[in-house]
Amino acid sequence: MTEAGAPQGPRVLVAGDEAILLEFPEEDLEAASARALALAEALRRDPPAGLREAIPGYRTLYLEYDALGTGQGALLAAVAAAQEVPFAQARPRHHVVPVCYGGEFGPDLAAVAAAAELTEAEVVARHAGRAYRIFCIGFSPGFPYCAPLPRELWLPRRATPRHKVAGGSVAIAGRQTGIYPLASAAGWHVLGRTPLSLLDPSDWSGGDGALLPWASGDTVEFRAVDEAEYRAIEREGAGLGHA
Repeated sequence: MTEAGAPQGPRVLVAGDEAILLEFPEEDLEAASARALALAEALRRDPPAGLREAIPGYRTLYLEYDALGTGQGALLAAVAAAQEVPFAQARPRHHVVPVCYGGEFGPDLAAVAAAAELTEAEVVARHAGRAYRIFCIGFSPGFPYCAPLPRELWLPRRATPRHKVAGGSVAIAGRQTGIYPLASAAGWHVLGRTPLSLLDPSDWSGGDGALLPWASGDTVEFRAVDEAEYRAIEREGAGLGHA
């Protein structure tokens, strides 16, 4: 029986022969995400036998394991034990990302402004200058799913995805914003582009078990720049900075 006020245990879903998905029930998305991140970090610091991956999502934690090295029951027992051990979570980092909005860098800015019944400058003002939480990383290497967007910018994905957008493209869809670190197909609305070298190995600082420029739990703030500053940063070949 759960004590009043105590967090409920996660829902356990089978995700394959060698994977389970833990779903955290908190109504508050940030609280659910914090629990998923905390458990992922605990399991990475002291991994149980057979655990291969611990990948947090918005309110989930995906665990992949070696069925020859452990069983589902043993893994769930290790998960329960890990939730009981207090630990100091790593301090989230804050990343400031310069973005040139509109024009060749943001082909969807005008359409987003029209859909939101705002001017392009108002869209930029609402998107930039605020801190977004990185809830999870996926889709492509280093792609951060950041939220929440201001309510007036909530839009469905593009009806027709693009076959390719440039690396560094900054886009929105639903309640989220994100950055395509590499050139790739894209179904989100592209507002602008950052000149930073997001996956430059010399600037990698680690996170989420891989060589990524940021980690789940970090925060991102977009800073609007003009094309002249964009080109200057691009010439410098600057990587991602963080506070």
